[in-house]
Amino acid sequence: MSDTLPAPVDKLPPLDTSFAQAFVRGLNSQQLQLLNEAILHGDNDAMKRAAVFPAFRSLIESEPYGQMRFKPDVLAVLKAVLAEGEVAGTDKYSDSEDLEEWLSMKGGPFVAISKGLDLAIAIEQQLPNDLLLNHLIIGLFQVVNALKSGDLAKADSLVAVLADNHTIPTLEECNSDTLPELVCVLFMKAIYADEEISSKAIENLFSSLSTIPKDAFWMRAIFYNAGLDVFMRQGRVAEAEQAAQRALFHYRATGEPGIEFYVLLYVVIIKLWRGDVRAAEDTTQDAQCALNNFAGATENDALLLHSFQLIVQYEAGDEKPFIEHLMAAEDSIPFGELWPSVAEPIISYGRRALASHVTPAAAYSWVKRWRVRQWRSDRFDELISFHEVRALQALGRWQEADEILSSFRSGFDQEAELARLRSALDRAPKSETLATKLRACLKLPNSSVRRSATLNLLAAKNAINRRSEKEAAAFVTRAITVANPENLPNFWHELRHEMADVVNRRDFRSEMRKQPQLWRQLRHVLRDQSSQKPEDLTRQEYRILLLLAEGQSNKAIGLRLGISLPTVKFHVANLCRKTDASNRKSVVKHALQVGWL
Repeated sequence: MSDTLPAPVDKLPPLDTSFAQAFVRGLNSQQLQLLNEAILHGDNDAMKRAAVFPAFRSLIESEPYGQMRFKPDVLAVLKAVLAEGEVAGTDKYSDSEDLEEWLSMKGGPFVAISKGLDLAIAIEQQLPNDLLLNHLIIGLFQVVNALKSGDLAKADSLVAVLADNHTIPTLEECNSDTLPELVCVLFMKAIYADEEISSKAIENLFSSLSTIPKDAFWMRAIFYNAGLDVFMRQGRVAEAEQAAQRALFHYRATGEPGIEFYVLLYVVIIKLWRGDVRAAEDTTQDAQCALNNFAGATENDALLLHSFQLIVQYEAGDEKPFIEHLMAAEDSIPFGELWPSVAEPIISYGRRALASHVTPAAAYSWVKRWRVRQWRSDRFDELISFHEVRALQALGRWQEADEILSSFRSGFDQEAELARLRSALDRAPKSETLATKLRACLKLPNSSVRRSATLNLLAAKNAINRRSEKEAAAFVTRAITVANPENLPNFWHELRHEMADVVNRRDFRSEMRKQPQLWRQLRHVLRDQSSQKPEDLTRQEYRILLLLAEGQSNKAIGLRLGISLPTVKFHVANLCRKTDASNRKSVVKHALQVGWL
């Protein structure tokens, strides 16, 4: 293969389309094929072969683990130019052809998904402007392009134009006579807009499968992919797992399995939901392989996968890379084309990690950043509001958290209910009514490992406050069984302060010592390595110091520790005396300066 070009190329100017076109025209057929394989089809072997030739060498950079990629400032423009070439010349649509059949050969309405947005836009630019009115498939193709571009308003306007010339049913009105492509695009639009999707609509989605040929792998895969997201948002994890496996089967049957990358992200979420960290790690490796072979991959996809890889590391106990990423790489957090089911783990784990390993204030700032960047829908806004509630609760700002909680619609989801239970426990820690409600919640199906363990620990705190140490020990034992500390160490680290007033009760320790192995595990994971009790302070004074640092009032401290208000004031006075401080804020400031906190 010759590596001679008409003119030397040292650097491709960023976003210079005319220069890129001249560069591509100067390649011989073999070089052009190599470039197509490397960029449009994500062939890493082709990328390595291309890196050998001087014509390409300055455009390619190395990545960890022997991977290579085109530099970001040239990748997008080269991809666009090559995509235009792929549909140009003899492959270009002509008026003598059946338009819909020609587009069908390219992937139907879903080219942006199967082949990538750049190629889909290149095809769309060749189509006459009046085709939308006369061809439903062409209109749906443009709607999908708008959705993949993140332009929901354009997608809405396109559907409105289609409705003037074609019958466009609601999701509930779709039936076996409705064009399957139309059903699927309507579902995609509802998911991107984060609209409520009824059980009837899901039933209609899957009933449309009976009208699709068995070998129409792309269509069937996309149907299952759409259903997967709906099941995830509704907490129907078993059904989501089935839909994911079927989507993976059909994507792989297309011969271009790279698109399965998006499904594999959902599988990672499901594995984390079940607490199977090792399986989640294996799945991230599968997702990396899929991404390497995905012609339609974007830079945001790589950022998205990186976030999930760090989340899995965090759950396995290696929190440092994730914390560094959250603290130092704000621009590397994917805020782009995210469905809520995928965004939620990123927001949730980011908040938890920052609150437990940095400060609750850092976690609150993290959530607020998403507030600024989100744009999707009321439900996406409510998702962020929920995590804002949890961040405020960690800061001890219970009244503000309760005000936001009161605005949630009833039964928003299980996690919002968990936030309500935390608030109720703070208001009335000895409540028998709360104890009954916690027991009822523990019997509900479809709880994640983290949620089930958290409910047990909240029930343990309530039992301790009711002076029922034996019951508390039983709840903690169940939590350890559900969320094994060896598998989920950071889950327990996040709750170490919250559980301090449970494990420090003498009668509780007596109960737990009856199970010495579990007691050793619990003591190990709840220890706070970032700060140790100073020798000058008693255990109770140190517990009160920690609560002062959270901004808790004397009354709140008394309720949390089960002691009277005068006793709290007595210990606060002792802290002021021992730190030579005049008030609570000065006590905390001194504690920070000397490393007690």
